[in-house]
Amino acid sequence: MNLLFCLLSFVFNTTAIAKEVAKMQLTIDKSIMETRQIPFKSHQGKKEFDNYLTMELPYAPVEKLLHDLEKKISKKLITRMEAHITVVTPIEYNHILSPILSMNKIENIAKNLNIQNSPFKIKCLGKAQVNKDETYYLVVESEALEKIRSQITKEFIMDRGPIGLFKPIKGYYPHITIGFTKRDLHIEDGVIKNEETCIADVKVQ
Repeated sequence: MNLLFCLLSFVFNTTAIAKEVAKMQLTIDKSIMETRQIPFKSHQGKKEFDNYLTMELPYAPVEKLLHDLEKKISKKLITRMEAHITVVTPIEYNHILSPILSMNKIENIAKNLNIQNSPFKIKCLGKAQVNKDETYYLVVESEALEKIRSQITKEFIMDRGPIGLFKPIKGYYPHITIGFTKRDLHIEDGVIKNEETCIADVKVQ
């Protein structure tokens, strides 16, 4: 009986998500991919969350998508007025990498691998919710950014960092934050920003 209930619940939830995805269709301007001319941005500082690595993106196409999304969900979202894909998070740097690699070395690895020219694919619009807090983001995929993380891993191990401590692909969920209702949600909140959180298709055109 319990097994039947679980199966019915799964079917119901899957159908509900499918209907939600089918309802919402969004587009983003292809200029989101024009990152080559955008300068690399360094993130370094003395505070815990000052140190991280990003690929910078043009904000205009993200801002337009934000306004389209707000109309569809009938909510006003908070935005940072900029767009990026995080490659190394502050938590990864402070808790894992910092005893072995400096941010200067990490940034040099990224620059040598042309981080601002890294191709990526937009998979969908994702949504995460914890209690009443909601965050919306584009789930992305990028082999180029994974290669940067792999090179950071190699340098980490070469400089006597513990093998397996920094994982280049497992646990890495690249995304572009669109907006949130109160605060952005992260993996520390139990949020995994992958394709399982998709609520809408996004066409690049």
